[in-house]
Amino acid sequence: MKKYIILILAAVGVGAIVGTIESFFKILVNQANWYRAQFMPYIFLLIPFAGILILLAQSQLKEKNGMDVVFKAEKNENSSLSLKNACFALVSCLISHFCGVSTGRAGVSMQMGAAISKHFCNRMNVIEYVIPMGVAAAFSGLFCCPITSTVFACEVFNTKKFQYKAIIPCLISSSTATLCAALFGFHRVSYVFQYSFAIEIKNIIKLLILILCLTLIGKAFAFSLNSLKKFINEKLPNNKYRIIIILSLMIMMFMIFTQGRYSGSGENLIEEVFINGNVLKSDILFKFILTLLSAAAGFYGGEVTPLFSIGALSGYMLGHILGFPVFFCSALGYGTVFMSATNAYLTGMVLILEVFGLDFLLPCLIIGIIGYLSNCTVSIYPSR
Repeated sequence: MKKYIILILAAVGVGAIVGTIESFFKILVNQANWYRAQFMPYIFLLIPFAGILILLAQSQLKEKNGMDVVFKAEKNENSSLSLKNACFALVSCLISHFCGVSTGRAGVSMQMGAAISKHFCNRMNVIEYVIPMGVAAAFSGLFCCPITSTVFACEVFNTKKFQYKAIIPCLISSSTATLCAALFGFHRVSYVFQYSFAIEIKNIIKLLILILCLTLIGKAFAFSLNSLKKFINEKLPNNKYRIIIILSLMIMMFMIFTQGRYSGSGENLIEEVFINGNVLKSDILFKFILTLLSAAAGFYGGEVTPLFSIGALSGYMLGHILGFPVFFCSALGYGTVFMSATNAYLTGMVLILEVFGLDFLLPCLIIGIIGYLSNCTVSIYPSR
């Protein structure tokens, strides 16, 4: 009994600490984005210098960063997961956002959450569910979706089975993090609109085509990202600085040409889809390419929120093609592309339901089935 009480207290502590730090992190990222907007388009000239600076600092650190170290820590392998590395990733993420590359912040947030949880739980002599609790708290502190965060943390670390025993501590840590974020004025962004899916053969066929297309887009993103990183690391190891400069210059020119529309995590594009309806035909292609280039060039942040935006944009375009309501298709795309790129099909289902409501239950069941059948080794998290 004492063991479970300590575990619950640890989950509350992890959630409170991570949720508070995530809130400050969100404030800093928002400030970086605000300052970037004040100096556009000249701020994009700093992108190549930022890329070299991050690469030089990473080489001096001599330890890897990103979600790979989180997965290795969960497997009890030799991992460089530490507060020092997490702080480096956080600063690099702020630089990346300030300069205007296309990157998210969830990857850095989850690394920070896992490092804090590892450090805190070591002090409390807790050895079970340490990394999942930190990841759940970080995901929830960022997106304020405690149920989705819990499912993601229980699902993403094990490709063969769902970690049911981790549900309670992860739910406690994620709920606590959400409450802490609310104290700082951060709440879940929800989009509510009425749509009743008519169960007809024609609609079901269209829905299947839509979900298959969205699943392929997610797989294409994960495959392209892994292939590009592998090519740079294996085929061009001695020309890394030259490659970073070339990629950074490409990103810089794209951003100047598009006036920063695709900078940052893509939340502005999600608002264009669900609120303003001002979507360009080139949005999905540019966001897709620039996110790939930014990640391959070594900029920090993550791909989760960019995947949300790519999914929403994809659904918007496919809705016009298939003759479905575009907001309905965008909502499905929001979670399906993320699900496909991460192989977290349960998380994708729950995400759509938590953000858009229970009216999407039937389409989400179909998404889950297709996600389960298409589950493979292609993922933005290759260490998984």
